[in-house]
Amino acid sequence: MALEPYLPGEVNDLDDDERELIAEWRRRRALTTRRPRLVELYEPERRPRSWTGLLGSLAIGSLLLLILLAAGIVLALFLSFANMSTGAVNGIEARISAAAAQTGRAVGAMVQAIGDAMDPTHPPRQPLVLDSELDELVKVGIGDRLGNSKEYRFTVKEIRKRSGAGAPETAQYAVVHREYVTPKERKLLGVTYSTDKGEQDFYLDRGEAFRIGRDLFKVNWVSMDRQQLALVKFRHADQYSGPLEFQSE
Repeated sequence: MALEPYLPGEVNDLDDDERELIAEWRRRRALTTRRPRLVELYEPERRPRSWTGLLGSLAIGSLLLLILLAAGIVLALFLSFANMSTGAVNGIEARISAAAAQTGRAVGAMVQAIGDAMDPTHPPRQPLVLDSELDELVKVGIGDRLGNSKEYRFTVKEIRKRSGAGAPETAQYAVVHREYVTPKERKLLGVTYSTDKGEQDFYLDRGEAFRIGRDLFKVNWVSMDRQQLALVKFRHADQYSGPLEFQSE
């Protein structure tokens, strides 16, 4: 005999006990069932990795490696030191000191290099070869006055060229004429018998320096074709320590 499937009837077909059981089941279900809540996940903003943090991590890691290396060297030397006689102690101490100094210099150089990479405006670390500071480049021709001396007047007399000179740098030179601003008269019993003009000629080649008053000059070039010479005026005359062709107050 086949069994027929059970089909629940209407709620109205239930008796009072069944209705009460269904109502109790619904109340329990309402208490135990959790409603889904909408949750917003917070995702922090991704920022680009900073070069400063990366370089700092590299510096710390390198420093730790160097410290471990130095500790290993010192430990190895100490173990050797324990098995040696007193005569070899001084040599071991010297080696330890040298290794420690070399390690310290390496660590300092690495830290300095990392700091310089982070600060491009750092001052130069290598010694610089500085030239004398120049104030101006002056071009003068025949008859032009040089310097500002109170007692003498210096003028360019002429530009000459040597015959048979081996190099163009030594073939041309300038003649500078000097004389008193106010000629000095020699008198005897109130009568002038001679006049001293203080005249003298000086010869200047390329690269030679001279001083007039507080100004220091150096010949930069001499041109026979242009009948000119170029003079470099130093900003600080006291910084020049080379030879002078002539000097005058």
